[in-house]
Amino acid sequence: RFDPATYVAMVKKGRFDSSMVYACCHNGNCYYPTIVGHMHRNLKGRDIFGETVALLRKEGIVPLAYYTVVLHNHAAKTHPAWRITDIIGKQEYGRYWHCCPNNTDYREFAKKQITEIIAYDIDGIFIDMTFWPGVCVCPVCRERYLAEFDAEIPTVIDWGDSGWLRFQRARQ
Repeated sequence: RFDPATYVAMVKKGRFDSSMVYACCHNGNCYYPTIVGHMHRNLKGRDIFGETVALLRKEGIVPLAYYTVVLHNHAAKTHPAWRITDIIGKQEYGRYWHCCPNNTDYREFAKKQITEIIAYDIDGIFIDMTFWPGVCVCPVCRERYLAEFDAEIPTVIDWGDSGWLRFQRARQ
């Protein structure tokens, strides 16, 4: 039921200079016809992101895009190997799964989606959720840490332990 014209009218009425428009939300729904991702099924091919961006531009309002990275539910549900995995093997957090930014296949997917988004007439993009919401010990994280530090990922959070501190610095 989202109406780009009504949305832009409200932004204009509020006298905003810019507006951030969802290109892809936490559920992984794209609001434009994506080639690499998942378009919101109720849009049936309609590009409400593009329509909104064009109307904002027409009204002299700076359009910005919103994209989420780690909290990308559809990608994580569809590709189990991309999921963040905690120390006890848990991958699901409530009704969401998170994608591990260390996974190179996932990073390529995100880059392709971002490339689709920045092809629109936008002045900027907010890339949200660029962090691990917890400690990830998925196979990719384990392999990377072992290759870089010749050690296993610590399994106990201990701020007095040099191994834990090294791991934390690597995560940052």
